[in-house]
Amino acid sequence: MSEKKNLLHEILAVVGSLDGAKDKIIAEAQNTFTKKAAHFMGWHKKLEMHDEARKQEEIEENQALVTTVMAKLDYMKKSCVRFYDAKFQKETGGQLAKADIVIDDQVLASDVPVYFLLELEKELKQLRAVYDSIPTLAPGVEWKKAEDIGDGIWRAANKLQKTKTEKTPQHKIIVPATKEHPAQIREWNEDKVVGMYITDTWSGMLSPAEKSVLLDRFDKLLRAVKKARQRANGTEVPKVTIGSAIFSYIHGKK
Repeated sequence: MSEKKNLLHEILAVVGSLDGAKDKIIAEAQNTFTKKAAHFMGWHKKLEMHDEARKQEEIEENQALVTTVMAKLDYMKKSCVRFYDAKFQKETGGQLAKADIVIDDQVLASDVPVYFLLELEKELKQLRAVYDSIPTLAPGVEWKKAEDIGDGIWRAANKLQKTKTEKTPQHKIIVPATKEHPAQIREWNEDKVVGMYITDTWSGMLSPAEKSVLLDRFDKLLRAVKKARQRANGTEVPKVTIGSAIFSYIHGKK
């Protein structure tokens, strides 16, 4: 039976939990060393009476030794060694794990390191939100390319016309004037067309079709980067270790 392969994605899946367990055990060991020193002390106390008549008052008390400093360190060491080895294998695998970014059978980039692929995937997801928010040309308007003005500029095929009006005073005699009374006149304002606004409209926005093409290419790139990351995470990692060597040196053992 062949030995099970040590794959990078499997190490990535456990290194976080090993880190959390290691931190918890280190904190517990430090708390024991600083606040529970009595755990490392054991004693036996015996009361012997000089007066034979009081022999019944003699007592013995004991406190068992809970643990030793070295036993506590060994317990902590096991968790640290597991994490250090997993972290070492993760970083070693990160140096070895690479993959090509391939789109439509074309290689966009070769031998891209797995950690860069991971970061690139995050960056592209953030960047896609920008492309998704691109404004597009107003619907209901016929737009034509205005290459005579500049690249990426559209022009409304039809000019917008809007009348200009002004208030013109008007009046009407309701009751003619007499010798005794002046005429009764009603006054009002009427809107009178005095001109025409003619608006020629340009836009630097994208057409919905242009935006759709950009987003389609963006999504292809995102999928390609994700697939490359998954392939890189399938890299076999050597089972390198370092934890035991660290503690052997600290504790003065060969």
